[in-house]
Amino acid sequence: MLAAERRVAPAVRGGPGRAVVVYPNSYAVGMSSLAVHTLWRLLAEAGWRCQRAFLGPQLGRTLEQGMRLGESHLLAFTCAYELDYLSLAPLLEAGGIPPLREERGPACPLLVAGGPAVTQNPAPLAAIFDLLFVGEVEPVWPRLREALALAVDSKQAALEAAAQVPGVYCPSRPGPESVVRQVLRDLDAWPTASLVVTPQAELADLFLVEVGRGCPRGCRFCLTRQIYRPFRPRSLDSLLSTLRPGLAVTTRVGLVSAALSDHPDLLALCEALQAAGAQISTSSLRVDAVGAELIRVLAATGVRTLTLAPETGSEALRGKIGKPLAHRQILTVAEAAQEAGLTALKLYFMVALPEETEEDRRAIGELVAAIRQAAPRLRLEVSLGPLVPKPHTPWENLEMPPLAEVRRRCAQVGRDLERQGLAVSVGSAREALLQAALSRGGPELGPVLVEAGRRGGGYGAVEQALRRVGLRLDDYRRAPAEAPWRMVRLEGGEAAA
Repeated sequence: MLAAERRVAPAVRGGPGRAVVVYPNSYAVGMSSLAVHTLWRLLAEAGWRCQRAFLGPQLGRTLEQGMRLGESHLLAFTCAYELDYLSLAPLLEAGGIPPLREERGPACPLLVAGGPAVTQNPAPLAAIFDLLFVGEVEPVWPRLREALALAVDSKQAALEAAAQVPGVYCPSRPGPESVVRQVLRDLDAWPTASLVVTPQAELADLFLVEVGRGCPRGCRFCLTRQIYRPFRPRSLDSLLSTLRPGLAVTTRVGLVSAALSDHPDLLALCEALQAAGAQISTSSLRVDAVGAELIRVLAATGVRTLTLAPETGSEALRGKIGKPLAHRQILTVAEAAQEAGLTALKLYFMVALPEETEEDRRAIGELVAAIRQAAPRLRLEVSLGPLVPKPHTPWENLEMPPLAEVRRRCAQVGRDLERQGLAVSVGSAREALLQAALSRGGPELGPVLVEAGRRGGGYGAVEQALRRVGLRLDDYRRAPAEAPWRMVRLEGGEAAA
């Protein structure tokens, strides 16, 4: 793996402190996460001898030197997906570290975690981590960096100092009833891009650049909009400056943003990349913000697949979920993609939405058929998944349908699409319920995560571990009476320095 990596930035030599950036998933997934690259850079620049660790053959050991995780002073985790929580116990135990905080002594490393999953609700991880960070770390990094540096000599001193930093939740210490999400005002002051490029990442050989944060739209199901508000596009000059060192290493560029097509200078950015001979890869684009000119530029740089998320086939239901797109807008984009020479269109849909009817589900197949008729040369790739109600969204208290009903709805839509000769990727109803439980749960889930992880993770392992504490996964189809995520204050974060 290391031999295939090409560095964009020179390596930073660290001091005596040993830190490990840990991503509780595979190397391929982790190296496609800009959070991993950002943490790695911040810690290295702060003077740590920083290594990385992932799931895989070297479980519990670092990628660079094979050091056991327990031999470090600091473990910095970034958690993007709730299901990755089930890998925490095996990863820590393989590294010689008891996974429950109360079982660890002062000689164990300081364990810190952040990321979008933690920001939405840190409570399920409170029994595992020493510190949990809510929001974006850059505004408080100077203070947090100084606090973490104390871990080289004293884990307790580091913990006490870090607990005073805004955005930090310290489960072992009495403190305020809430923690305020931290938000970076000036994104241009903190460029976010890949440190290395590798063909073994899921986003292979791409130099990834964060184009902006937040989203100006109003989709009622979207957690990203809530925890990354307000919408903050980076300036064109800043992006071009960030891209230069990457283009010296690779011609392939990945533009990353929750609202990429809402960036005011996206067309100009893509034109500049086209002039530089770059090949562009993009995250999902908003149907009503993609013009034919942008599609032509993307096609000229080598883009062959466009990704769109209509979410449902019904115009009326799209309006109810906060994504008011007309059929004609979707068909126009498909036609423009075909005209520009693209070969594929990837479409994302959801089922088990509030007020969803049989007609709404049939409308997905009808919309896909209309797209095929409007752009017959495009190969269609369809992904279908159940809605997972997330904390902090307007649907945080929504009750999920029973598993059998979710499966029935997925199967109905899947059959409609398969009759058209399409291959359909259908998300697991069980995984959707697991995700809901891990995002809605409280501190009671800490020991459950450990036991389930030891049993191999997955639905059955979690169900067994919950039964031991008198709970069931089915309990989490409904939001708890006292929502544990209320400890996170999303408002006020815009005032963070």
